[in-house]
Amino acid sequence: MNSYYRRRNPEDQRVTFVRLTEECRSLIVNFNKERTQFIRQLLNGFSEQETNLLTDMLTRLHHNLKDL
Repeated sequence: MNSYYRRRNPEDQRVTFVRLTEECRSLIVNFNKERTQFIRQLLNGFSEQETNLLTDMLTRLHHNLKDL
């Protein structure tokens, strides 16, 4: 399955245009929907405050990992 199209820029051969196929775009949309649903299931029962606190802590952990 080709997931993208490529073509050279007729005005500048050093440049290549890349475009996703409709099939690939559809896969990405479906993946994002499934990911959102999965995250909602994980956070089921968490208050908004708890979700925000968890997000903050995970963000800080992520930044700390970058520094290792």
